[in-house]
Amino acid sequence: MVLHALTVGMIFMSDEARNIYTRFERELKACQSASGDLIGRGRGQGPFKSTFLLQKPKSFRVIDGQINIYCNGKVQFNHLVAEKEYFKRDVSKGFGFGAPYALDAFFGFPTGATAPYIEKKTEFRMQKVDGRICAAKAIHFESFDRDDRMVFFVDRATKRILGWDQVFGDTKMHYRFENLRFSVKVPAGAFDWIPMPGLKEKITRELRHPERFLARQRRADRPAGGVQKCYVNRPNCRAAVIIAACAKGRSAKPTSSRRGL
Repeated sequence: MVLHALTVGMIFMSDEARNIYTRFERELKACQSASGDLIGRGRGQGPFKSTFLLQKPKSFRVIDGQINIYCNGKVQFNHLVAEKEYFKRDVSKGFGFGAPYALDAFFGFPTGATAPYIEKKTEFRMQKVDGRICAAKAIHFESFDRDDRMVFFVDRATKRILGWDQVFGDTKMHYRFENLRFSVKVPAGAFDWIPMPGLKEKITRELRHPERFLARQRRADRPAGGVQKCYVNRPNCRAAVIIAACAKGRSAKPTSSRRGL
């Protein structure tokens, strides 16, 4: 009887969490613009801050001082600040890549769907996060049996997204939104970007064959024991993920390897 009651309770909590996400995603999809800051922290890492601005139908910019992304719905530029390089991609027939995964529903995708990894399973549950009762959506990825995952949180009381936690190997990170606002005024030209003199356009083989580029990255980061290291938070590897995703297009989903890593 006790086990049965626990099972029923877990199913109820799962259904409640799923319903909260359905409402949250429906309301976010109806918004025309959004802005805010995303703060990332981990053990011995951060805080890292990025500032973003989104606008329908498919424009966004994300500024973090390492890789600044500008997408006006037709062309996406990724400025690799330290390298003094940039690359661009025609997104007029697809979508750009790089907006916060927790806000995927703004552009009509399920929460977390654009994360560049192959999904293994998705779970919904209610849990306490940062002192609040939240609906949690946990996405588990194919990851050499490490249970890499991202867990997104929506506040039960306010139906607002708080952010997400992620675990990739031994690396644990927490991302939280601050100053999140919807239906904001968007200045003209907010998503346009013109390369400054001295910047070099990155036209390389990884843009033509991103799957080969990522395969080389995986081999280079895999230790002798055969377990792949986690490098999702390293700036150069974030560049690798974005290069590959932009080159292939968001609609292209590999079937035999992880998306991005």
